[in-house]
Amino acid sequence: MRRLAIALAAVGIGLAATGCATTTNGSPALADQAGPLAAPLVAVAALDRSLLSTAEINAVMAATGMTVHTSRQDMWDDSPNIADMNCVAVDGPAEDKMYTGRGWTAMRAQVLQEPGDAWAHYVLQSVVAFPSVADAAAFFTASAKSWRACSNRRFTYTRPGPDKVWTTAQVSNATGMLAISLVLDGVKHWICQHALTVAGDVAVEVQACGYNQTDPAAVTIAGKIAAKLA
Repeated sequence: MRRLAIALAAVGIGLAATGCATTTNGSPALADQAGPLAAPLVAVAALDRSLLSTAEINAVMAATGMTVHTSRQDMWDDSPNIADMNCVAVDGPAEDKMYTGRGWTAMRAQVLQEPGDAWAHYVLQSVVAFPSVADAAAFFTASAKSWRACSNRRFTYTRPGPDKVWTTAQVSNATGMLAISLVLDGVKHWICQHALTVAGDVAVEVQACGYNQTDPAAVTIAGKIAAKLA
């Protein structure tokens, strides 16, 4: 969450979080498919088309002025700032150390927010392609284990100046959709959610934040992306 924490520090926005849905023992389920090996591979060219448009993101976030702030085709790396690798997995989407060694072939990511310093909503949407459906499912299974290991606890994000201490909620794994919320100690009203699902050979990860954001926006966005890929 380095990219979000730094941006928030620069404009004086705080972070908080809400709880997640009921936890179940699910496994990665492909949208509109009977099982994890039933879907065809997704072409890399489809990754760009799978990300939601600015209009779609604004609609989910109940916002009007969000635009694409950053587009990337490479991962972020917060691992130097977080001691526990399980919590690196929870920290945010498209973390390099979580995907290293898993054979991913291509990725696309966008950060969306309002222009300037007065933004009130934040979304990071990412899609990561794997060589096979089985590889993507294996990534989901490993992620579910890491997320559980960092749920209902605290972890520290070291940075210049005061460290940031995060408190995580219970991880949800319902019908193949991981979701977890995090709250930054000492800050109120800014709410974030992190969601992860798999569609065919693609992992879909989303972080969505806003003031008093109580709707499961990250889950909604991830589900819409997965539906496009399916």
